[in-house]
Amino acid sequence: MGQGVRAKFVLLLVVISLNGCKESPSWVKEGSLFTTTEKASPGRALIYVYWPREEQGGRNRLWVGPCGKGAQEMLPGSYRSFVVEPGSICLGAEKYSEIAHLDGASLIQHLADVELTAAPDRPSFLRVEQKRTFLTSGTTLRPVNPAVAGPEIKRCRQMVPLSDDELRQIFLREDR
Repeated sequence: MGQGVRAKFVLLLVVISLNGCKESPSWVKEGSLFTTTEKASPGRALIYVYWPREEQGGRNRLWVGPCGKGAQEMLPGSYRSFVVEPGSICLGAEKYSEIAHLDGASLIQHLADVELTAAPDRPSFLRVEQKRTFLTSGTTLRPVNPAVAGPEIKRCRQMVPLSDDELRQIFLREDR
């Protein structure tokens, strides 16, 4: 590592430690409770990712979606559905933090990836979980049998994007 790169890295660590990271405002809210599986369009597969409230741990939200693209915000006690091409697919979970006072800079912390085979004739379910070891804990995505997922996901609410008026209110509050 060159002297200039090392100095910039140390400066970034100092700024983070002095200013901390903050979470950006949420872009979603909870909608209705899960009732029944949707029907995917012909030739497509359906994947549900759900986050039981008891698995929240220290996180207030995270982003899930196909690995490398299309991550969508989730809150504890919520679910998301993804319509995908059948076959092998990777889904991931991430956490975003904004660096205070650095004009929109953000840190992305990769939390978990899972590979699964999506079939057009049956939905797949992934559960967000806290994995705990002796000294650490982390977030993981675990495939769950539909019979087990059914009762759990029924306690979860769908994520709904905020309306333009709700977003305006958030940004008016932040400008003060």
